[in-house]
Amino acid sequence: AMAMAVSTDAQDGFSNHNGNSNASCCRVAGQRSPRLNGAAGREMPTLLFPSKSSSDMKLRSASGKAWLPKATALKTEFHKACWTVLTTVGGRSLLGSVFPGSLCFYDRAKHPGVKGLLALTLDDGPCRRRDGDFCMVAEIRELLREFDAQATFFCCTDYVDGHEEVMHDLLRDGHEVANHCPADRSYAGDSEEAFEAALLQSEGVCDGLRAAVAGQEGTSCRDTDAASEVLAARWFRAPHGRMSAPMKKVLDKHGFTNVLTDCYGNDPWIGDADYLAQNMLDHARDGSIAVIHMPERGFREYNLKALRMFLEGLREHGVQVVNLSTLHREAHRHVEAPVSEPFEESPAAVMLGGTVLLVLVGILLSLAAIPPGLFPYAFRVQSP
Repeated sequence: AMAMAVSTDAQDGFSNHNGNSNASCCRVAGQRSPRLNGAAGREMPTLLFPSKSSSDMKLRSASGKAWLPKATALKTEFHKACWTVLTTVGGRSLLGSVFPGSLCFYDRAKHPGVKGLLALTLDDGPCRRRDGDFCMVAEIRELLREFDAQATFFCCTDYVDGHEEVMHDLLRDGHEVANHCPADRSYAGDSEEAFEAALLQSEGVCDGLRAAVAGQEGTSCRDTDAASEVLAARWFRAPHGRMSAPMKKVLDKHGFTNVLTDCYGNDPWIGDADYLAQNMLDHARDGSIAVIHMPERGFREYNLKALRMFLEGLREHGVQVVNLSTLHREAHRHVEAPVSEPFEESPAAVMLGGTVLLVLVGILLSLAAIPPGLFPYAFRVQSP
């Protein structure tokens, strides 16, 4: 379902310096990563890591350039093709119906204060392993500093132990932490009582991180300035994008807002940094909420490069990258009635897009149900 949490209405992009809307100018410099089909006459590969099965062999050319195993390359290309199709159909106007009660973006027509702003969120931080050698929070922090960007870190709080100091550093820089449950698993099958306990446990860890730096000298004024206005905003993101009625009931009880996205590249399944950055730039709009997963050494490490290229593209277009609470605050400074825009989607177009989207999702879900032995590249979307 998270495949639909993207925006394709290109006419509703960021405004440029002339006041015109032009989302298509967001392009990553250079070419996309080449496909691994190869061409006739290329140099013969040598074994990089020999294995028992020749189908699992990793290859390296004589010049030292690493090649992915053929099966991995085909799967990556398949995921990219499917994700491109899914994110080409539909638009922002469908998100409210598909994800009722969840925040996916702020509409500039209703919230003019979000013009030129995008909220960046990172999931599954800080690091799955306690060993600091695997943690890349410091690299993410330096990258955000380089681009004067702010972010919201949706933490799996089971991962915080051993990484408290680097998380404190993020908070001192004006970033924020938010609730992504203790573990990286779906809670949609949990009872109301079990989910409530997990939610409050996770929020307790987040509160502990916040309290550790509250009022400290050096804490960013941007974060403390927003605190009084967004105190009631408590952010939550359902792991794997899956919500249930008991979860919704608990979130409402404790005043949490479930936050999804309209700008996401499906990075758990697609390890091509160029593709991820380009896909996210193609769907970035005023008021967008972007999602990317935390990189770790040896695990989703490509996301560091993807995030850099994404931030470069946004900077070239004059977009300010903020955390979720800042976007929320600016969105509610001046709330206006909806205004029809020249290229707003018509009801007929929305209905047609929704119908096509449902058909495509049905086809892909059918493919996902086929046993791997019959169809080895079955497509399964993993959401934030």
